[in-house]
Amino acid sequence: MSIFNYNIADNTIIFRGSLTSPCVFEEPRNHESLFFVTKGDIEYIKNDISEVVKFNNVGYIKKGSIDISKPYNCDKVSYIAVNFNINLDSVPLPLPTSCGKINTSRYEELFIKALETFQLKHPGYMAICNGIIMQIIGLLFEEQNLSREEHKKHNQINDGIKYLTENFDNPDLKISELSKICKLSERHFRRIFYDLYKKMPYEYLIDFRLGKSKILLENTSKAITEIAFECGFSDVYSFSHSFTNHFNISPNKYRDLR
Repeated sequence: MSIFNYNIADNTIIFRGSLTSPCVFEEPRNHESLFFVTKGDIEYIKNDISEVVKFNNVGYIKKGSIDISKPYNCDKVSYIAVNFNINLDSVPLPLPTSCGKINTSRYEELFIKALETFQLKHPGYMAICNGIIMQIIGLLFEEQNLSREEHKKHNQINDGIKYLTENFDNPDLKISELSKICKLSERHFRRIFYDLYKKMPYEYLIDFRLGKSKILLENTSKAITEIAFECGFSDVYSFSHSFTNHFNISPNKYRDLR
């Protein structure tokens, strides 16, 4: 039995990237790599085996890989990448290439937080970044340990989740649209959704919108009203009310504290 020794080296690099044409690694990669896809889908080819990491999902590439990455059925794919080295007693992380498909809003939050911390370079930033990476890896491990039945349920509603994450900014988005995409009755869709996420689909949608708004408040100077509309709220009052109830602080005060 292998014992994983989780010590991340201080040569971690975190960045935003994009591809419009194939990226070919002809020499073995000298780092582990995790990436969160922010636009499009990315195709990863190794040993003539092709895998696709979809929008809003996490991908993993092992150290030592010789491979090709390229946009999949799109003109451009964008992502946030974390390149790092980790002491695993020469054992690679037990993760598939497409590994983060369920806690997508949490993954996005962690990747953006790691990127922001890495760019600001405040004292102790590497320790903070490496701690965030470990949180991401922990979430990925939890996801891989889901039962076969839980994975089956996720596959049943995956297309609906993807549609939600791509159209959360539509204030008229209906849960019935998601169930139709999954070819399930709305009642069955809601039941499966709750079994997996322990919340109803509309509650998840609001939480997802609020998570997006939090990111915009932290990383842009956009007006509160603009952020409200960009995140799918029909007016600034409902946005401010939801944000305050969820985070116990108003959007304006939250921005002032950043």
